[in-house]
Amino acid sequence: MTNITRSEEIQYIHKEYPFIYSLVVASAFFIVLVFLGSLIFEDQNGFMANIYTEVAFGVIFGVLINDRLNRSQKNQDLKNSLVREAGSQARSVSVSAIERMREKGWLRGSNALLNGQKLSNANLSEVNYLSEIDMRGTNLAFANLSKSNLWCNDLEGADLWRTNLKEAKLHWVDFKEAILVGANLEGANLRDANLEGVIFDGFIWKRTLYEGYFQSHPDIDREIYNEDEKKLRWEASFDLETTLPDGTKWTPETDMKRFTNSNHPDFWRPPETDDEGEPYWWMVKK
Repeated sequence: MTNITRSEEIQYIHKEYPFIYSLVVASAFFIVLVFLGSLIFEDQNGFMANIYTEVAFGVIFGVLINDRLNRSQKNQDLKNSLVREAGSQARSVSVSAIERMREKGWLRGSNALLNGQKLSNANLSEVNYLSEIDMRGTNLAFANLSKSNLWCNDLEGADLWRTNLKEAKLHWVDFKEAILVGANLEGANLRDANLEGVIFDGFIWKRTLYEGYFQSHPDIDREIYNEDEKKLRWEASFDLETTLPDGTKWTPETDMKRFTNSNHPDFWRPPETDDEGEPYWWMVKK
């Protein structure tokens, strides 16, 4: 067993329990100041002794507050740094950032760091545990998530324009109202995923993507726009190995509106509970 020196033990306490460490140090400093005050002012019940004690207490309190603020700022700087790294095109950097966030508990709930962030072009391919993350409204356009396990992620309203999801595990993912125009879903497993309101196709006009254009203009004939050479149509790609939310395989005849349009007569809804009867976390998140 490795022997730990007193110095190493103090450093460990300082790192793992910073506030307690600061409190102990400040308390010791306060005691020293009070002791010195008792030596300087013989009448310990006198006016000057009381003033000295109050000043000493104020100084210690200020030190603690300042230390707390400094640590809070360092914590925020770390969060900002990890978000930037999560969007890196270098896989080792982006994956490491996600793992660090998970260790800190910063991927879900009120501390969800990736909620609404810009991770376009990020390389998060072949990640075995990229699951149960709150990425509502996150920009993942052109990101590489191929062969990654995104089990039970919350991607409601996310932008996955031309995102590579080839052979990704997308079980129980909430894609509600997400944009998957041009996304690669070949070989992906969408079993029990929520696709309500998802946009799988769209157009680029003068290099601008009209996200949701046809949702707000349902009377527009999409096929007319195919004749306009200034506009290019993009569609999500599937293949015969793509598993759909109901467990069936995609075919060229598949009507995807059955999964995206809640007014469809055969609209398919994902189950509300998992195999153990527990509700998926994103179903009770709000």
